[in-house]
Amino acid sequence: MSAAARAAHLVWVVMLGAATYFGALWLLGFRPGDFAKRGAE
Repeated sequence: MSAAARAAHLVWVVMLGAATYFGALWLLGFRPGDFAKRGAE
């Protein structure tokens, strides 16, 4: 396998992993606002 093909495969695997991770967060009810920094309470 050429270096370009390996790099393309790596990009595909990373993108699939990210989609799975964020899809799971969404299914569990997490939203981007949940990760916003908040001041000391």
